[in-house]
Amino acid sequence: MSNYVPACPHCGADASDIGWSSSYFEIFRCSECGEEYCCKCRNSNNGRQCPECGDEEGHHPAVAQVSKG
Repeated sequence: MSNYVPACPHCGADASDIGWSSSYFEIFRCSECGEEYCCKCRNSNNGRQCPECGDEEGHHPAVAQVSKG
């Protein structure tokens, strides 16, 4: 995946929110409502649930990454 964004469009988490043991986190797009979110968003269940509509059943593909450096 080569689509990099500076921050999560839903919660605003950026590279400063990446822990020491990781170098990136992924941005997902909900297949139901189209919201883009990350694993750091409140109510996203670590990226397994859309924080906007609550959908857990649909396939939420990774569409971008927030990366260190």
